[in-house]
Amino acid sequence: MKKYQTNSQYSFIQASIWGMYGVLLCYAQNYLLSKNFSNIIVSSILGVAAGCSIIFQIIMTGFVNRSKRLTLTMATIAISMMVLLACAILRWIPISPTTILVVYGIGIMGLQMLPAFANAMGMSAIQSGRSVNFGIARGIGSSSYALISLFIGRWMITMGYDIILTVTMILCIILCFTSFLFTAKQKKELVAQEVTESLGLLQFLKYHKKFAMFLLGSILCSISHAFTTSYLYQITVSKGGTSAEQGIASAIAAVSELPAMFLFIPMVKRVRCDTWVKISGLFFTLKALATFLAPNIPGLYVAMCFQMLGFALYSVSSVYYAGSVIPSKYVVNSQSYLFAAMNIGGILALLIGGPVLEAFGIQTLLALATVFGFGGFLLFSLGTEKVKKVVI
Repeated sequence: MKKYQTNSQYSFIQASIWGMYGVLLCYAQNYLLSKNFSNIIVSSILGVAAGCSIIFQIIMTGFVNRSKRLTLTMATIAISMMVLLACAILRWIPISPTTILVVYGIGIMGLQMLPAFANAMGMSAIQSGRSVNFGIARGIGSSSYALISLFIGRWMITMGYDIILTVTMILCIILCFTSFLFTAKQKKELVAQEVTESLGLLQFLKYHKKFAMFLLGSILCSISHAFTTSYLYQITVSKGGTSAEQGIASAIAAVSELPAMFLFIPMVKRVRCDTWVKISGLFFTLKALATFLAPNIPGLYVAMCFQMLGFALYSVSSVYYAGSVIPSKYVVNSQSYLFAAMNIGGILALLIGGPVLEAFGIQTLLALATVFGFGGFLLFSLGTEKVKKVVI
């Protein structure tokens, strides 16, 4: 019973976080464009928010590593309350357009800090002997993303854009509650307490040079992925659709993630973890190429299915890979830097994407997504270490 209770609690954590991604981030373009901001301004504020999330994530990681009182759970709850407060201000307090940009950016910043801490919570629990199946929990997170993004796309048409804020606040409350339950009896996220020396980023990469190449590949694949997700509204319109079709495309992409996530444990028992990381890099490329070639909305729906062995496989295999090749006492560092790499890719995608979209159009953006994806695949092929034993 305790095994299933632990897994269900952690699954709710992942469902809450990725549900928020399916609302606050997935429809950020829609919300901010509805406030009459340009593509370049929207892309810039989202990029700045992602950049700030990396800085504060690394700072908070250092605090968790060094402190005997601050836990991953406390950090997660504090960040989710910050997101909730930002949404409440946007929902109920009249503010200027500039303030809307800043407050929405703060919400996005907090949201993009959450997965790294949630992943570290799960991996530290696994390494300390608790029964957590990260793949299943992450798959439930994708299910949450799929369902919520599908409904939000339709609800916006009838209820308006404020539904984005309301749903995000509800998910923040659920996240706080389930995070507390998950770690109520855990020994201060055991691994975090073991770290008596906190490695900075340069020190960490100095001792783990191959992991640095893997992180660079993650950045390139993240750029490719972000081009097809952050600009999904523009992609959908270019293929002849609306926000309703955007919601369906997001849902298809999220649902397609489930097999790889739910079945990853038996998969990794048959094929080494580093091999799955390389395969994911290839499918980042194929998804971008398929989106580029899609002539219409049905073609876009087909392209979204490539997410099964792209982002989905990467999301699970990268966490287990980092947990297997990096010493357990640095689990918070490795998971933090891993997600920071994805965020850096997201920042670069936003900073590059807005100007490219305005100047050259969506097809040029998708061509670039294909190139970046292939670059990430090459770095994964060259930079991943052979995993002798996967921590599961």
